[in-house]
Amino acid sequence: MSNIDLTELEPILRKPIPEIPPRKITFLDIAGFPHYENVISNIYAHYLANDDNHSLGDLFLTAFLNLIKKKRPDVFKTDWVQWSVEREFFVDGNRIDILLTETSEKSQKCIIIENKIFHQVYNPFDSYWNVNKTKDKVGVILGLKQETCEHSGFISLTHDEVAQEVKKLIGTYLEDANNEDLIFVKNLLTNLKQLNIMTSEINELIKYYDQHNHQIKKIIDVQDKVRRGYLDHIGKISEELNFPLLYSTAATYRGLQVDAPNTNMNLIFHFTKPDVLEHTFSVSLELRENYLPLKDDLREKAKELITQHNFPLLIDNHGHGHWFYLVYKAYTFEDLNYDLNNLQNIYKRDWEPFLVELKKYLILEL
Repeated sequence: MSNIDLTELEPILRKPIPEIPPRKITFLDIAGFPHYENVISNIYAHYLANDDNHSLGDLFLTAFLNLIKKKRPDVFKTDWVQWSVEREFFVDGNRIDILLTETSEKSQKCIIIENKIFHQVYNPFDSYWNVNKTKDKVGVILGLKQETCEHSGFISLTHDEVAQEVKKLIGTYLEDANNEDLIFVKNLLTNLKQLNIMTSEINELIKYYDQHNHQIKKIIDVQDKVRRGYLDHIGKISEELNFPLLYSTAATYRGLQVDAPNTNMNLIFHFTKPDVLEHTFSVSLELRENYLPLKDDLREKAKELITQHNFPLLIDNHGHGHWFYLVYKAYTFEDLNYDLNNLQNIYKRDWEPFLVELKKYLILEL
């Protein structure tokens, strides 16, 4: 630790870190397509369509038109009466993501939509513009952020703007809407919102990391040295108490076989165990599956003992063969008075008397 000046790290440790909110799972996540442009374009096209395949009528078209008219009040002086929606429409060897075309005899107009999630804007917009001879048309670059386009016929809309407009309008469509469409649209809007948050928040984290990466690397080095010192000390306890050492190559934990000469009960010392991250380390009691309280009266006594010692039940089959965790206890290094030599005292104080009593209530099934 002599090569790390801990006082240098205090400012960065006191500085708040940008947070990314937990992600809600949508049907697009389940299907594995949360950020696929083609999939999201398909959903947009479905709800932009003027047909009976959904129950939301012109909700999405109206949302787009409202947003377009705010930025281009000179277009679409007449209402959209009847229209078609086409996906991957070919023009001059290129493909337009979504093309909306007025098909009534009253007027001719169209909307050219280029959907962008994470891809850059490098599209042949002149070619797209020539898809229709009408002058009453507008192009839309639909992205997670405001985009720029040199073509004067194209405007930028964000997925979030569309989502907010749909939310504002949807109340008038609820009476005729079915539950399936409402669920799909809610999932779509949630997914788009999360993509937008993920993009902006990760950029904040990147900025934070770039500004402080030297100190962050030092903090990671501090954590690594503490972890190794903690795990090495479990090896010393193994020697001092004459308990065989287990999982000696694991990255974040070590085990002590505390049931010699049997091999059915272990104490596992974890460093920053995932389910108790608010603590620095934890100790779990690991039992083989055939080492269980078998009779009701013994089981009840075992439960009373666990309660008496204030051990949270874990009952977790963690995948190491036929082993499971029965109970655990979480600690901080403050509990050791910041001295690893006191780890053995934790075993003597918390675990040894508990294990002596617990063995009375466990029966080995041969």
